Amino acid sequence: MESIAVKLIDRLEKVIHNLPFSDSGKRHLSFQVLVDVVDSWHLVDPEIESATSNMTYGIETNEQAIRYFTKFIHAIKKSRFHALEKYSVKLRDDINTEKSVEKIIKHLDEVNKQEIRNKLLGEKIIDKEWHDSIKIFLENEENYLKTSKLIDDYTSLTKKIFLSLSTIQGLERCIKKDEVSRAIILNYLLDARLRNWRCKDESKWGESFKGVKPGELDITIEDAEGNKKAIIECLQLNNGLNRNSIKTHYQKIFKYDSGGLNKNYLVVFSKYKRIDELWSRYLKTISNIDQPYETTEIRDVSTEFISSLSDIRVAWQKYKRSNKELNLFHFMIKMNE
Repeated sequence: MESIAVKLIDRLEKVIHNLPFSDSGKRHLSFQVLVDVVDSWHLVDPEIESATSNMTYGIETNEQAIRYFTKFIHAIKKSRFHALEKYSVKLRDDINTEKSVEKIIKHLDEVNKQEIRNKLLGEKIIDKEWHDSIKIFLENEENYLKTSKLIDDYTSLTKKIFLSLSTIQGLERCIKKDEVSRAIILNYLLDARLRNWRCKDESKWGESFKGVKPGELDITIEDAEGNKKAIIECLQLNNGLNRNSIKTHYQKIFKYDSGGLNKNYLVVFSKYKRIDELWSRYLKTISNIDQPYETTEIRDVSTEFISSLSDIRVAWQKYKRSNKELNLFHFMIKMNE
């Protein structure tokens, strides 16, 4: 007659076999179950305080087996829930919303095909509860990402800045070729794309170009209540790399961001013909500029934007401030003059 421990292990092995884990992951989990069931101490009655008389070495009773099986299944569900949470964050933080939606639609299509095969061909869905949970999750993420296009958030803001800069690049013959004029047009184009946030030009409207005070910000983004959400600083590189100008504008962002905004933006307009060369030198330059916070990563994310334009570059800089990770995006736009 099989012992309770052997029956429990056999039942758990069937559960583990159907989990979407790698073979090595399944082996590791099976070994852990074996150790827990036959080589660990277990309470006989959890209502009684721990004592030698209330413990068995290995699982011996049905009550112990039921408690262990219940905790095991709960731990698996909790692990799956956290995995979905992590995947959700990845999907929603992706700069390219269309790319995230495309991933979801493909995955949802596979889930739906499983249901069709089940109904028409009788193919069994091994883990129906997990299957249904995945379907609900994917439908929720698809709905969220599509709805997010109708409101302003940090992910959509980054993309809208990129699209506005693409428009400026296309209209360059109609725009004056100075930094201030281009910042004004960026403010106008971006504000037209925003839904419930707004652009606030800090210094330019109503002033002559010569009257702009050095040290003032170009654009701030505010929500409907007037809370500052982001800073956009613009600079122009006319003849290659100007390290002093880059340093001034770069450090200005940190100076004016008193509260630690989640995302800020530095926009570089350049007429330098070899943009890749300039971009490489620019990234090295900002890596070596003194700043009040520790940079944890600077990554070129130009390819993550959907565009046929080859003359816009984007970098994502992450830095720590008061144990919180914040973001600074760098845009470089080649202006053909």
